[in-house]
Amino acid sequence: INAGHLAPVVLSQDKKFYRLEGRSKILGVDPVAQFHASRYSFKTGDEMILYTDGLTDLYDAGRDISFGDEGLEEVLQQTTMKPIEEKIHAITEAIELWINETRQRSLAEAGRKILAKEHDIGEWHYSHRKELYDRT
Repeated sequence: INAGHLAPVVLSQDKKFYRLEGRSKILGVDPVAQFHASRYSFKTGDEMILYTDGLTDLYDAGRDISFGDEGLEEVLQQTTMKPIEEKIHAITEAIELWINETRQRSLAEAGRKILAKEHDIGEWHYSHRKELYDRT
């Protein structure tokens, strides 16, 4: 039963990805809520990845994109043959890289805006001085 969480990802021993669907309302919000269940029979070698929306909802407003399920699945595809510990490490590294790239883009954009604003102010000072000079 899934009470409002994101669907866990299962990587089967044959290296296929499955999502354990069955998402329902958050537990405790609606006293008459109905919850849906899904089943999966785990086999030796199957792995399940549980995560929060804090991972997939990482958002870069400048590019209007999020890390998303796609980011998680990309990391898992790249680490299919690795042990679970290495998968977790790769997810952590991918998140850190994504955040750092987003931060660098944000800083670069802020720098461009500051320079543009200084340029506009500089133009204003120049044109204002020129008007004063022309009046004399």
